[in-house]
Amino acid sequence: MSEESNAQPLSSTRNVDVYANLVNFGTTVWDLRLTFGQMIKRDEQEQFEPRVSVTLPWLQAKAMSIYLQMNIFAYEKQYGKINLPPQFLPSLPASDQEITDPNIKAHIEALQKKLEQILETMSDLD
Repeated sequence: MSEESNAQPLSSTRNVDVYANLVNFGTTVWDLRLTFGQMIKRDEQEQFEPRVSVTLPWLQAKAMSIYLQMNIFAYEKQYGKINLPPQFLPSLPASDQEITDPNIKAHIEALQKKLEQILETMSDLD
């Protein structure tokens, strides 16, 4: 029995440029899925309109994060600091919030520490 594939042959594959002003993240134990899209204003309401999704294994996602940081650093050296509004930063549960599961508490504390390190690194680049 032969397997059918929806994949296009490489010879007909072409690069498509897509504008996105928002990205949503989805995760599994194996992969990171990035869904790029635009916030569109319709009838006085903003709505996320997805354009394209890319799924990466975690190893590739980590390598990409390093290359993104390098490119942001080079951009800011040439053009000046990119000011990130606070609402763009991830929000984590407050550390004083009662969390009974020690594993969840440890993960949240680790995430808070990592976020503080990232913000400190960003301020050092000023």
